Amino acid sequence: YIYRNPVDVMASFWRFLHTWNWVEGPKVGTLFEFAATPPMGQLMRYQVRQYDTMLDRWANHVERWVEAQSRAENIHIVKYEELVHCFEDTVRGLGTSLGLELRRIERPVRHKNVVQGGGVNFVPAPGADNREPVVGLAMSKFPDLMSRLGYDADSL
Repeated sequence: YIYRNPVDVMASFWRFLHTWNWVEGPKVGTLFEFAATPPMGQLMRYQVRQYDTMLDRWANHVERWVEAQSRAENIHIVKYEELVHCFEDTVRGLGTSLGLELRRIERPVRHKNVVQGGGVNFVPAPGADNREPVVGLAMSKFPDLMSRLGYDADSL
């Protein structure tokens, strides 16, 4: 399982949802509003229950995988940022923990986006993607989870 910095997840998801011409999820004006808004729309089909905010939805998802890893030897947790900054070492470490001998490690092309959005061009208003309030929200609501995942206010 690969987890990612929650502020980056919120920013990416917020932008992605705005590219669809239907209501896949909350289409609000700012990144902070998105993180603090309850899930809604078509993305509800992927939830087992309703969450107070999109950030709560992210936290619950990650916490379930962290808990599952503690109970199962075949679940491995990988930090996305480690893949970005230390790709070979991270993949090699994962291979070792899985008991695999890796012959060749090839980094994917970074500029190729494999997730395609809808046909709507979304350009946020100036300042709408301010990350600082979302950092504060994540650190105040989920300090233990952020610490377990290796994040602090400076790394978000």
